[in-house]
Amino acid sequence: MWAVWPDDGGDDANEHRQQQVKEEAPKVDPELLLETARKFSSGSVHEALIAARAAVEALPDHWEAQFLFGRSLMRDGAWKEAQASLVRAQQLLPERVEPHRGLVEILLQQKLNRPAAQAARRALTFHGTDARLYLLLARAEMGDRRLSEAQEALEMAVQLTPNIKHAWHLLGQVHAWQGRHKKAVTAFKSALKFEPEIADSYVGLGRSLLALGEGGDAITTLSNGLLYAPKAFELRYALGRILMIE
Repeated sequence: MWAVWPDDGGDDANEHRQQQVKEEAPKVDPELLLETARKFSSGSVHEALIAARAAVEALPDHWEAQFLFGRSLMRDGAWKEAQASLVRAQQLLPERVEPHRGLVEILLQQKLNRPAAQAARRALTFHGTDARLYLLLARAEMGDRRLSEAQEALEMAVQLTPNIKHAWHLLGQVHAWQGRHKKAVTAFKSALKFEPEIADSYVGLGRSLLALGEGGDAITTLSNGLLYAPKAFELRYALGRILMIE
């Protein structure tokens, strides 16, 4: 004899039960979801993405939820979706600088230097005193070898925030690329004042000193660099080349 299953009401009944379960489920405070997204934003990509997705589903019109979701998508390499979330965050609260920075960073990671520079300049119309935006603009301009524009942006960045990371090093690079080694030396020394562990700044300083005919100071600089970064191949290589010349 065939078993006869009771009629469960079909798809409509199933949908009704699912909706009932959803309605009876304990409600989660959206602000708690946002706080969780903040907490996990610097954790693993997977954790950050899950937390940010929950926050943006609960608070789709909150600028920070969209921003955190965009950042997590960017870390996951989902450029198109990340860009859409960051643009949405900009629209929701234009006076917040973070979404503007995030959008420029996305474009830079895709090596879209010209759109990145344009986005940075648009953002600076809202946030003209943000040193990090000037730094991002400089990176975009350097990517296209627009060195005068990059130099101008970097000088603004260090004027606004003298200890901003990487700006002095990039300014030294820009001067060195244009053969202005005295200015490059000054910039690289400032970089090392704020970030003494950056091997590339010792290399840049050593090369500019060598270009100025100060081989002894170049050797001393590179040797000092090895005290901070003893395993840095670029330091050892640069020092070896100079010792061969000297």
